[in-house]
Amino acid sequence: MVSLSPCPLVLLAFVVWLAGCLSAPPRNQSPDGLSCGQRLIGGSWRLTGFQPDQPLSPQDAASLERLHGSLRLSFDGQNAITTGPGLHHVGPYRVESDDGVSCRIVAPDDTGVVSETFIRFLGSPHRIEVIDRRSAIPGRSTMERGAPGT
Repeated sequence: MVSLSPCPLVLLAFVVWLAGCLSAPPRNQSPDGLSCGQRLIGGSWRLTGFQPDQPLSPQDAASLERLHGSLRLSFDGQNAITTGPGLHHVGPYRVESDDGVSCRIVAPDDTGVVSETFIRFLGSPHRIEVIDRRSAIPGRSTMERGAPGT
């Protein structure tokens, strides 16, 4: 069982925060002409699901469930802002690859360790999947875009 103490929950939030992939121009673009990074700007993204690669204890699953719907991300083109219960984090990121529908995000954490996350749009400009295999809690998150200003 994977254990979620407050520190790993912040790490999970940081991993989800990496969904803010919108800095470098892409080599390829989506049919609408926008890069994955450009498509992530506007409004905030709300955590709607998380599927860990390893089973969680019931207590840890309950802790994670409290983040669903309340963890929010917003992007300003240079920094990603993560907010949620007891959490506020602002940090830089960059897009390493981008085909308009998916992108690989690289971002340093507070200690300078670089993390990678893969983001892909799920058939809509308002729904993404965030895949992270390198965090303390590897897995797949789903997020939905809220209206601008939310």
